[in-house]
Amino acid sequence: HSTVELASGTDSMIMDLRARTIKPDGTIVPLEKAAIFEQTKVRTSGYSVRTKSCSLPNVEPGDIIEYQWKHTQDNQFSNYQRLYLQREIPVWRVKYYVKPVDLHAIGYRMRTQTFHAERHKFEPEGLGYYVVEYKDMPAFRREPYMPPEDEVQSWILMFYGKLFKD
Repeated sequence: HSTVELASGTDSMIMDLRARTIKPDGTIVPLEKAAIFEQTKVRTSGYSVRTKSCSLPNVEPGDIIEYQWKHTQDNQFSNYQRLYLQREIPVWRVKYYVKPVDLHAIGYRMRTQTFHAERHKFEPEGLGYYVVEYKDMPAFRREPYMPPEDEVQSWILMFYGKLFKD
């Protein structure tokens, strides 16, 4: 788990990747900016997949690794977007900021459905953004013969639906 690789497409970006290794004695070894590499993995007409990767410094058994990043998707209508809450290692905090499209004039609004986790509401954050946060998410482990991942992994489906009259 000492190597981190994050992918983004033509319509999205990975920004502000930061990481550190925390030793059992409390010593912190930060990731140097020069140790972050960016490359294009796939390029086709009109679409590309880029990755940012790094190797966390001086990782040994018993260490705690921490890393965070921002994954932005600007100018997209994200209908039926999956927001994953679990990764291959335990996650201390997962926080999503969403700026929904204003469709109230035609009777639609952003809606969410949470799967395999306690439901948390998206709360207004300012500047039109809504935020949801989950803490202490367990690691997601793939197993042979398991059901499809979306049937066992914790995630949120974000979509637009009709407004209901109260």
